[in-house]
Amino acid sequence: MRIRTKLIIYISGLILFVNVLGCLVFLNSSRNQHIQDLKKLGFSLSIHLAQDSEVIHAINCNQPAFLDASIKKIKQLDTEGEIGYWRISGNKKTLREDIALTADLKFEEIPVYAGLQEMSEPMVASVRSSAGERFFNFIVPVLGKKLFSEEVFASQMFDNEDVPCVLGYVQIGLSTYVMNKKIYHVIIYNIIPMGLGFIFGGICLALSLSKYLVSPLQHLTNMTREVAKGNLALRAKVGSNDEIGMLSGNFNKMTTYLEESYRDLKREIGEKNRAMDELRKLSMAVEQSPCIVMITDIRGNIEYVNKKFEQITGYTFEDAVGKNPRFLKSGDLPEKEYKYMWKTIMSGREWRGEFINKKKDGELYYEHAYITPIRDSHDTITHFLGVKEDITERKNYEKQLLYLADHDPLTSLYNRRRFQKDLEFIILQSKRYNIIGALLFIDLDNFKYINDSLGHQYGDELLISIAHSLRNNLRKADLISRLGGDEFAVILHNTSEQQAVAIANQILDHIKLHNSFREKGSATITASIGIALYPQHGNDAKELQKCADLAMYKAKEEGRNRSCVFSIDHKKQIEVWLEWEKQIRDALKNNMFVLYYQPIRNIKKRNLVGYEVLLRMIDKNNELILPSNFIKVAERIGLIHEIDRWVVRNTIRYASQYKRINETIRFEINLSGKALNDYELVSIVKQELEANNVDPKSIVFEITETSAVENMLEAERFISSLKEMGCCFALDDFGIGFSSFHYLKHLPIDYIKIDGSFVRNIAHNTSDQHLVRAMVEVARGLGKKTIAEFVESEEILQKLHEIGVDYAQGYFIGRPVSFSDILS
Repeated sequence: MRIRTKLIIYISGLILFVNVLGCLVFLNSSRNQHIQDLKKLGFSLSIHLAQDSEVIHAINCNQPAFLDASIKKIKQLDTEGEIGYWRISGNKKTLREDIALTADLKFEEIPVYAGLQEMSEPMVASVRSSAGERFFNFIVPVLGKKLFSEEVFASQMFDNEDVPCVLGYVQIGLSTYVMNKKIYHVIIYNIIPMGLGFIFGGICLALSLSKYLVSPLQHLTNMTREVAKGNLALRAKVGSNDEIGMLSGNFNKMTTYLEESYRDLKREIGEKNRAMDELRKLSMAVEQSPCIVMITDIRGNIEYVNKKFEQITGYTFEDAVGKNPRFLKSGDLPEKEYKYMWKTIMSGREWRGEFINKKKDGELYYEHAYITPIRDSHDTITHFLGVKEDITERKNYEKQLLYLADHDPLTSLYNRRRFQKDLEFIILQSKRYNIIGALLFIDLDNFKYINDSLGHQYGDELLISIAHSLRNNLRKADLISRLGGDEFAVILHNTSEQQAVAIANQILDHIKLHNSFREKGSATITASIGIALYPQHGNDAKELQKCADLAMYKAKEEGRNRSCVFSIDHKKQIEVWLEWEKQIRDALKNNMFVLYYQPIRNIKKRNLVGYEVLLRMIDKNNELILPSNFIKVAERIGLIHEIDRWVVRNTIRYASQYKRINETIRFEINLSGKALNDYELVSIVKQELEANNVDPKSIVFEITETSAVENMLEAERFISSLKEMGCCFALDDFGIGFSSFHYLKHLPIDYIKIDGSFVRNIAHNTSDQHLVRAMVEVARGLGKKTIAEFVESEEILQKLHEIGVDYAQGYFIGRPVSFSDILS
């Protein structure tokens, strides 16, 4: 701490202490004087009021009204408003009391004192209200003659002898608020100005002393501090010829010498530092470079490698220094590449290229290298600088992309893109060189059932195993690809029709004997194969694929587990399908579909419970076309989702209109098997139900047993999604598909629709009766209702009633009619 600062602090502190002490003494004296004045006032007012004859008379007569004049006098004496409250009481009760408007006090907070009859002297006590305001409570007894009966009063009137006694007391509370305010004024207007004056005077005194005694030393001290910081240009002031002046002069000579020496030294150090900074930055950049940096001598021996070299190759700095980079060679790069590199850099030119090198652990890695010669001041090559980037990850990624561009990632067979490209090339070769061949489309039968029942992991394993079997049992010249899902394609070169059929049958045999599937204890897997010959069945890839695809579906229609060769009849069917496709698209575009409604009745009560919604198409002659004529075509050409959505939207809108007549009627909507894979359909149902304010319970969706079992996982997901909304679900054509009651346990359905093939002859066919009875028992045990289709007579209806079927529909119940007919 500086001398000047110490001097100022010492003098100022001393003055401040004396000042504070004097102020406290003055403040305490002033406060005590105000308290004494307040007490004098309190006693004076209390005694004055207690000795007032009107107060004595009022207490004797117990007449509060006699107190008005006395109270008025007291208020006039309270010029500064210090009275907070007052109370005049007799020995038994309070005659009168009041609290000033300015007093923050409640009546119950005014103290009441016992034993006042024995009190003969005034007393004072301090009282604090709940709000924190303080009062001095003055109590003075009221002494006088007590009036008794009329006889006693008469005797007192003529008796000069006094009988003094305490008649009551006067209680006055003086607030300290005015006193505190006076003390505050003393602090503000007396003590603080006086204290500030003392402090200011002390500071002025300290500054004056420091100016003449301390300033020269302080100035010299500041100079030495600045010089210590390196500011050698400063000079001290020489203000006198005394010892301080001589010290200042010698100080100036010393700084002049130091300034000259420092200037020379700084110049030399600056030059060295700049060189070191550049070298350090270069070294850090090389060490922290994301690329390998290598420096060799003119013979190629390594003199330096950075950290990245160690990280990538596994060799340390010590391992590499002194060796030729050829110790990293993997042998996968031709020798001529190295010779060309050396020829280039030895001629003074730069070389860029790629190496395949080997790490210390034997792993190969790719690097992109840039090598340039280093020249000295005489333009002579002394070293070589190599900057190398590890591009192994990029190379592997490029290989993977190239591979995935042509191959299926699951089976490693060619994918659809590569298959399409190869097929187009082969057909061009076939045209040019008159080469024959065959295209096989292979589709696994019931693969979705296998996937759902055994799991997707096993399904993937099965596809991999079948792909392996195809590779092992076909010729190397044959091209095999996986088109997607469970579909495979094979292109057979130089193959006749008979050879193609024989190869297809061999493939079927190998698939049937698939060991890994048989080990699961399930049924043997089969496939359907479509065969198209080129150039016989098509001169371009698309046409040939359509032929093979159609032949494959023919094989499925004929019973599966077989092959089928495309024929002219199939070609005619393609033309028919194209015509149907056009008609379906026109119907969707021009709203040429219509809905019909077939009634469903409760067999026991014989009342109407709902309608099955049936789709019809209107042709150009305004005739109705049944869905059996166009649904399969719609599924093949990918329009079935649009038809399902059209049916859903219009049924829900008509249901909204019909609820005005009967809100309890339900509408059953038939969905195609492809609806299970329509992920937008569920959201469409939800939107339409909300938009048309239709109760979800009035909508029942139907799907065939075969479609549900073939797509078990999708069926469970789809049905559960609709059930969560509140809709119901029915399993249609039950009994003609997989005929397994096991699936009913897993599907959250509400109704089972018994296929008409079990109902038509049930009145006389005992086998049908037993089968239907079994279906009813199982359904009832699982909490599901049954609906019989194709009820065409009263006799059939009666037999169904005996068996216990819940609902019935058919021509006997009612034929399908238009929406306008059910409204009328």
